[in-house]
Amino acid sequence: ILDRLAAEDRRLRVIHVDSLPDGWLGKTNGLQQGFLATRSDYLLFTDADVHFSRDALRRGIHYMQKYDVAHLAVPPKIINAKPSLKIMLPAFAISFFLNMRPWKINTDTGNDATGVGAFNLLRRDALQAINGLEKVRLRPDEDVKLGKAIRAAGFRQRIVDSSGLVQVEWYRTAPEAIQGMEKNSFAFLDYSVTTVLISVILVLLIFIWPPLALLLTPDQGFWFNLGSSLIVFYLHLKAAAKMEIGWYYGLLYPLGMLLMLIAILNSMFRTLQRKGVVWRGTLYLLSELRNNKI
Repeated sequence: ILDRLAAEDRRLRVIHVDSLPDGWLGKTNGLQQGFLATRSDYLLFTDADVHFSRDALRRGIHYMQKYDVAHLAVPPKIINAKPSLKIMLPAFAISFFLNMRPWKINTDTGNDATGVGAFNLLRRDALQAINGLEKVRLRPDEDVKLGKAIRAAGFRQRIVDSSGLVQVEWYRTAPEAIQGMEKNSFAFLDYSVTTVLISVILVLLIFIWPPLALLLTPDQGFWFNLGSSLIVFYLHLKAAAKMEIGWYYGLLYPLGMLLMLIAILNSMFRTLQRKGVVWRGTLYLLSELRNNKI
């Protein structure tokens, strides 16, 4: 399809990657080859299933030039999700924001960093400073870790609301999302079983236990559990409304958080079982993946 389009429009240049060098994932090598093949001042790393408005890229570059930004990350609006995934989406969004802390990223304080696979727009000089994708060559979560490498190199980074200008059909159902997250959830936590277990305990204590405690042990810490439940409930309602999936999906936040825990645990167990990550039919050994730390 791309070759046919390139024959019709000279602006499109198609690169065919016929072999995979040692020490690289297929995707990161593909991104690296694209970086090496162009001299553009700006590069957009995205996914094949992302939909853009006609002015999305122009607006992104304008923003970067206006605020002297080297890396712009834009979370997309998720479309065509079935009810089971909509239950999970607010929990996913809250988990993302608690880990990424975008309010810190956008004030240039601290070492917080982020990246979004659907829309990572970068200046060429920033990529050259870190040797392109070299630092994330064996990272299934290369989108986030690329942002971390850019930030560590001292470049300014921003994350902004897409306002519907960037959209993606991420997955259709919760089971599809859980399966799709196998390759990168454990990687995001640096393949650490300890970190996974701590994360699971914290989620259970903060997000799931308080509403259950109101039902099971109402006389013990009632006001604390009620206050905790109301705060978390409010966050999920806001997240659901912001994602335009129906605010009422926030009512089911304990189930949404349980689905997130299942996704993380499934990723860990499957990776440990296979002793690696399977991506597009290729097994990448865990012993090699763990060496690519950032």
